[in-house]
Amino acid sequence: PGFFYKETIRTGTQAAAHGGYTTICAMPNLNPVPDCAETLAPQLEAIEKTALIEVLPYGAITYGEKGEALADFDALAPHVCAFSDDGRGVQSDEMMRQAMKKIKQLDKMVAAHCEVNEPNNINKNILEFVFLIILPPKNKTKLPRMYKPINSCF
Repeated sequence: PGFFYKETIRTGTQAAAHGGYTTICAMPNLNPVPDCAETLAPQLEAIEKTALIEVLPYGAITYGEKGEALADFDALAPHVCAFSDDGRGVQSDEMMRQAMKKIKQLDKMVAAHCEVNEPNNINKNILEFVFLIILPPKNKTKLPRMYKPINSCF
């Protein structure tokens, strides 16, 4: 939603189906950003009405993917496969730590771009997790095949 000039749920799932995929995970770089139940609703509606294959949406880690406040994980968790601020690194060590702990409690995964926006600031806590942070879910039935759970530091 929000960038229909690039792709729609229908065209994206049509291309995925043509390539042999039966399930895809949609990143949260949308307008509106899926950071609470209200902003996730248009995406879920579009998926329900137009998807040709299964679509598992991601929820955002922070509101608006801005890194300023944590998204509403409790409201999003039942409807998303994982959380990410797709293409943006959460710059606050403490905020990322809180997000990872809460998301793990909800039995979901975190996909993080571990990027430091300021060149002289080394975000040690995030960089320890390399590029992709995966918190192993208890229910692996919705775990995309490309993901292999690793042990977390918690």
